[in-house]
Amino acid sequence: MKNEFFKRVVCGAILMSCTVACAKGSSNPGANPQQSNSKATQVEPVTLESRYGNGNYETATYSFRYLTRDDLQPVRNNWELLFEGRSDFKDYFTVNMVVDDNSFIYDLGEKSCADISSSNPKDRKDRPMAWLAYSDADPSELEPVSKVEVKVGHCYLTYNNDEDGRVIALFHVKDHVQSKSVTIDEIEVLNDLRAR
Repeated sequence: MKNEFFKRVVCGAILMSCTVACAKGSSNPGANPQQSNSKATQVEPVTLESRYGNGNYETATYSFRYLTRDDLQPVRNNWELLFEGRSDFKDYFTVNMVVDDNSFIYDLGEKSCADISSSNPKDRKDRPMAWLAYSDADPSELEPVSKVEVKVGHCYLTYNNDEDGRVIALFHVKDHVQSKSVTIDEIEVLNDLRAR
């Protein structure tokens, strides 16, 4: 199963290299995308508000790439996570919001993201992708989906891939008010390859 996850990561990296090479007009298809944030990053809790209540699209979305909820300028409306909360269905997160998205989200179960264990614990900061591949959160054993139900206390893994780059992140649901808001914390960017 770990091989399947690595295949996805390698295919994403190859796709990213080709995207960057084409965008820059490079004759080298193996040109490296900008590795802007290869080490894990953590930020304070963030509350996403339903865009169907008092919020709007910006308050319902989050960018792991720019670690922001409201700042539209750097994000250019290309968010990595959307909270969909309405009274007529269960609240969920979605990661495919625009036509160039090829993104997945995984529910890793009821746990703190800090409790994920790996046979290579020291790699969490220096080699987060290797750490993840040998952890009890290995996504190769899970079904990749583009949307997943919001559950308090659960840890989630996102794998966002689009023409802007690839971002792999963990987050935890701290609080949830049905159809209104969700507060996420333990936000940790494991990998950030930027094409632009």
